[in-house]
Amino acid sequence: MSRNCAFLTLKTVPAFTSTTICCLNRWQNWAGRLWRFDPLALINKWRSLTERIIKLLQTDTSARVVANPEPLPIEQAFNIADSFDDFGIEVKGFILNKVLPAELCQNHPFWQAKYIAQQKCREMHHKANIRPLKEIPELIRDMQIDGFLQEVAGLLHKTDNKNDQH
Repeated sequence: MSRNCAFLTLKTVPAFTSTTICCLNRWQNWAGRLWRFDPLALINKWRSLTERIIKLLQTDTSARVVANPEPLPIEQAFNIADSFDDFGIEVKGFILNKVLPAELCQNHPFWQAKYIAQQKCREMHHKANIRPLKEIPELIRDMQIDGFLQEVAGLLHKTDNKNDQH
C-alpha cells in the first residue's frame, strides 16, 4: 500500500518538480562555492587598494575642477572640491567650460540672456570661493583632435591674469 501511495504522490506532483530539484541542486553548488569564499577578504583588498590610491593622490596630484557656467554644475564643482579637500587632495582652482563670448551674444535675446546667466554663475563662483578661476570659451567651430588640445592648453595657460581672479 505504501508503494501505491508513493506512486500516487509522484503522479500528483506538478511536472516542473524535476526542473525545480535540478535548479536547487545547482543553487546548492553555487552557494557552496560562495560560502567557501571569504567576502571580508575581498572587502579588505578593496580597502587596501583605496587607501593606496588616496595616498598617491594626496602626494603626487593636484586638481582643477571643471564645470559649465550654470548653477547646478557650479554647486557640484564646489562639492567635488570639498570632497578633495576632505581627502587631502590639493585643488588648485576651477575651470569654467563653454563660456559664451560677449560679442557673439549681442544680437539675439536668447544668447544675451544665456550670457547674463553665465556671468551670474561666474559671480556666484567668485563670491563663494577663493580659488583661482580660469575660463574656456565656447569654441564655435568643428572640433578637430589635431591641435584642439593645444588650443585648450593655450587658453588655460594665458599669461594675462584676466581669468585668474580670486
